[in-house]
Amino acid sequence: MNYALNRTAVNGDRLALYGLSFGGYLAPRAAAHDRRIKALVANSPQRDLLGLVLDATTGGSYDDASERVRRASWSTQALIENYLLWNHGVTSLDAFLRHAANFSLEGMEEQIACPTLSLVAEGETQTALAQARRFHQALRAPKHFVTLTTADGADHHCGVSNVTHTSALAYDWIAQQLRQA
Repeated sequence: MNYALNRTAVNGDRLALYGLSFGGYLAPRAAAHDRRIKALVANSPQRDLLGLVLDATTGGSYDDASERVRRASWSTQALIENYLLWNHGVTSLDAFLRHAANFSLEGMEEQIACPTLSLVAEGETQTALAQARRFHQALRAPKHFVTLTTADGADHHCGVSNVTHTSALAYDWIAQQLRQA
């Protein structure tokens, strides 16, 4: 934020933050603690990283998570080993699961003061859909919720199956909010 606001081309009264994927956790967290953010897009809002990861990899159970992941598909293993572990600076699934328990937005939603757009694709897991709804319901700021649909071709994670549609929704909404700021 400080870096962006120190740039001469940036108008600090019209600063928006768009969080995509894990950014759907990070951006709301930033907005909860930084009033300089005037508009927020959370795509897909994540309230509980550990719950999402356990649901996607083990069916929601912490018990024997490492063994379940070893039996999971190669794509799930690659996601964990090449993305989650590396991004979080850990070297094992057990270390990641302990680390992920710290990533929760529960109770922070009420602290977000700026207008917020929550996007979630209907092709997300049931846990991700439920977390997006709970995040949105807990917001006290002006808010708008959009489900990215199969009919629009944007039903995969974060609407990446139709980036043009998803981007238009997000950036048109941001422009509208910042015109009002």
